[in-house]
This record gives sequence, structure tokens and C-alpha cells, in this order.
Amino acid sequence: GHRFDEALSTALYVRKQLGFSPIPTRVTKIKIIIEYMKTNRALKGLTTEDIIAFPDLTDERIIMGQRIMELLLTVSYQTNPNLFPIISFRMVRESIKSGINRSSCDAFSTFGVLLCGGVGDLARGGQMGEIALLLLEKPGMRPMESRTICNVENGVNHWTVP
Repeated sequence: GHRFDEALSTALYVRKQLGFSPIPTRVTKIKIIIEYMKTNRALKGLTTEDIIAFPDLTDERIIMGQRIMELLLTVSYQTNPNLFPIISFRMVRESIKSGINRSSCDAFSTFGVLLCGGVGDLARGGQMGEIALLLLEKPGMRPMESRTICNVENGVNHWTVP
């Protein structure tokens, strides 16, 4: 309990120091819906191929911010589960805005999990899972392999593959 809360607070503070917009710690269903709508808007008109072809993220500050978000996913799931979708949605949007890096695998795989298990949009969730797996084929993504495959197999394909 307490250590997870401390980790969450520290990570949010470091992101703020890096110049990123704050992430709300008190999350309502309305905030989740708003973040979900923003993410849908950011993805509008993009195909799997478009996303896979995005340039690599090279800005070290943004890479660090994404890495912190990736770590926050695990912590928030334990301490503040309503924060989990907010983090996933923001990671997807940052990948679209700034480029692809290792954390994008987590972004798209967890978004797929949320679409399948939370929203019930199996087709779109399956697409996000596919994007996550395709991103693993890019150079430098190997450290994300087990986590991404676990997310996709357990949280996406569980719903989408007969």
C-alpha cells in the first residue's frame, strides 16, 4: 500500500519536473470518458499501417516521460485502478504525437486490453493488440516482448481469438 502510493507520487512529481502536464490522481468516470474520447479523436482515420510507420521517438525528455508512464501503469493498477486507463490513453496519444518508442508497446497493448475488457469494442481492441505486437518487430523493442505478449494474449486475444 504505502510504498505503491509513494512510488506513484514520486513518478507524478518527476513527470511534472520534466515539464509534462499533470495527471489527475482523483479520477472520476467523467475524466476517464473525456480521456477516452481524446484518444479516439487522436486515432481517427489512422490505420494499423499508419501507426506502425510512425517515426521513432528521439526526444530524450519525452522518452523519459513515457518510461515513467509505463512504470506508472503497473503502480496505478495496484493503488489507483481508475488512473490506469488515463495513463494508457495518454501514452497512446503521446506515441501518435511524438513518435514510437519501447513504451508504445505498453501503450497500445493496454489500450487494447481496455477496449476489449472495459469498453467491449473487440474489433478495435484486437487492432490495438495487433499494433502492439507489430511494434515489437521494430529494432530495440525486445525488452518489451514478454510484457506486451502477456498483455495481448491475456487481455486482448482472450476476447478476440476463438
